[in-house]
Amino acid sequence: MKKRWIYGLLAFVLLFLSGCAAPVPEEKATPAPEKVEVPEIEARGKLADLARKRMDIYEDQLSLIAGQYSGNFTYAIPGDIFAKMAKDAEETGAAEENGRYRFIWRQSGNYSYQSSGLKVMEGMEAEATPPPPDGIADAVMDNQKMGDFSASGGGEFDRSYAYDLAADLSQGRVEITDTLNGGRTGHEIFSFVALGDTLYFVDAALDLVADLDELSSDGSYLVAVGKMERNSVEILEYTVSGESEIPDAVSLSWDQLVRSVRPLTHLKAKGDQITVSP
Repeated sequence: MKKRWIYGLLAFVLLFLSGCAAPVPEEKATPAPEKVEVPEIEARGKLADLARKRMDIYEDQLSLIAGQYSGNFTYAIPGDIFAKMAKDAEETGAAEENGRYRFIWRQSGNYSYQSSGLKVMEGMEAEATPPPPDGIADAVMDNQKMGDFSASGGGEFDRSYAYDLAADLSQGRVEITDTLNGGRTGHEIFSFVALGDTLYFVDAALDLVADLDELSSDGSYLVAVGKMERNSVEILEYTVSGESEIPDAVSLSWDQLVRSVRPLTHLKAKGDQITVSP
């Protein structure tokens, strides 16, 4: 009998070690819909001031979306990246050189995990053993419920953010790479360009699948492409088969892209009127 709950445990552990990991949620019978607050840029410095000035343009519109829509959170991507950018620039002492900011923020260390079936039984739905056929006195014991399974692992984890930004934050690119024991476990590329009060952005994250003992990918990326204005936001999500197909915000033709892709989701917000399809 397959231990599907064990697969779920290992998938969770592997995602925790990847760049797409999320904090462990509290166990609740009926969790309330998550709300995403518009991130505040609290860092100091010239780059932080520019980032704050840029994102302030969209604060009212993003606050309206955050207050009404608790589904897909792609609208929060630029604010999150700009806040992280400002913080990393402050921490690394990034300085302008030849009209650009180019710097790398890195975090690394040795991380390990150890879990047992006993620890997760209450939080996961166990696969039940069917009752024995008539005439058979005893059922075979299902050791899935005995809490005898244990898993451990980990290793050298490294996460880097490589920034290449125009000094006035009119455009830029951020590449995020995660590795575990030298193997890539996460990859994301964010690019943006500001034309007046309009911000175009592209965010592409490597699509990863958690198997029993590893993360794997067929090379495809989930892409979010957005157009943000003072009183409106439009974002499309779709997939591409490889990194070479990821558009760059600087050379993006918005109208052409909207016509050429088949979106997984399409968010449109103008004032307090928000639509999401499909």
